[in-house]
Amino acid sequence: MPDCLPDLRPPNGWTSRVRSAVIHVISLSQHCLAYTRGWAADSINPRLRHRAEVERLRQEVALLREELRIKDERMRRIPARRRPNYLATERMVILDRLLHAATVLNIQGRSYRLRDLEAELAASARAKGAPSPDAADSDTNRPSSHTPRGVCSDS
Repeated sequence: MPDCLPDLRPPNGWTSRVRSAVIHVISLSQHCLAYTRGWAADSINPRLRHRAEVERLRQEVALLREELRIKDERMRRIPARRRPNYLATERMVILDRLLHAATVLNIQGRSYRLRDLEAELAASARAKGAPSPDAADSDTNRPSSHTPRGVCSDS
């Protein structure tokens, strides 16, 4: 779907009757398409019914994509701080959809993300004169027995 739709205004030279007639023609063509699709959906021929169902689903997908485009455009206009917050249940649904096909890996060992915090704790412990809690485990790849404050240990 294009990001910006063209501006479809009739030419300025058209009278109100011509404009009205064009709108009526468009309306009649939409009615004929809807009637034909309904006839195909109720047909005895299974291929025709299947084709009508596929066309209906394609139209529904196109409408949903247009709704998403409009929603995304509106959200882009709102500053990040003023955007709506999701409830906990809505956040869980979003995570569930994202993680539905994900593979969960259980990684053992020291946290690469927390290495700076551990280094700072070790430096502050050395500055106070206390022995480093990680000195025994520094050359191994096992988790240390010391867990920094506020950090949970899985093992």
